[in-house]
Amino acid sequence: MVSIAEKKQSGLFHIAGGEKISVFEFAKRIADVWGFDTSLLIPMSTKDLSEPATRPLATNLDITNAKSLLGYNPTPLNDSIQIIKEQYQLQ
Repeated sequence: MVSIAEKKQSGLFHIAGGEKISVFEFAKRIADVWGFDTSLLIPMSTKDLSEPATRPLATNLDITNAKSLLGYNPTPLNDSIQIIKEQYQLQ
């Protein structure tokens, strides 16, 4: 929000990571960084979840405006997970 105000921009800005990955891949990345056995993770399709509400298959946010107009540069996912791990282990 500070960047939006400082750069006198307006409009819709999505702030998210720069990678588009599946929930399964996200879980694998977390498990890898934390040293868990990724072979215990079982991939499944959305239709196999039997959720009561229909959900879109792709829910990625478009960060193009934030990158081009605000100079937003997301931290790589694995780096972010590592930062969280380090902060959590200190407490």
